[in-house]
Amino acid sequence: MWKGMGILTQRLTIWPDPRHLMAEGCKLYHIKIITESSTSLGYSYPRVMRVTPSRILIKELQDGTSAAVLKREFSSQGRHVFTPHTRDAEAHLTDQFRKEREAYADTTFPNPAWFIQPYVAPLLYLGEIRVFIVNGTLFSTVVTSPKKIHKIDELEIQEAVLFTPLSMLRYVYLAKLN
Repeated sequence: MWKGMGILTQRLTIWPDPRHLMAEGCKLYHIKIITESSTSLGYSYPRVMRVTPSRILIKELQDGTSAAVLKREFSSQGRHVFTPHTRDAEAHLTDQFRKEREAYADTTFPNPAWFIQPYVAPLLYLGEIRVFIVNGTLFSTVVTSPKKIHKIDELEIQEAVLFTPLSMLRYVYLAKLN
């Protein structure tokens, strides 16, 4: 099927391109590139470790023993993210494993990898903009912002399409206040 999709995309425009989706889903590969690039330039980078999720790990995240966030490759918009604030985390993880087994049961694709990375508390109320620049060229941007003030574990994550120049941010902020 994958080979057929590759041939089909050469003859017909398919959006989003399945090859692009496959490349974008490989989060650990992107992290490896960022880590190696940062190291070669002498910069720091966030530590990431591949793990096998378990109830023990979820409990450590929930009670704050481990200051980390659990994530899964081939996921978007925070669907497979576990933080200390995730409600019913054990039940949610069990459900995610069930869905993963169903989705990958009859495919040649390997199951997605899970990993942990440092927990960044301000992300929940401030949000973030991640900008990826390769050889001086803007490669990708992702905006994460809180959905609601009262639901601490819900974030909206999307690719940034429109940019506000930094010089204009104060005017945008003042306009929202009025």
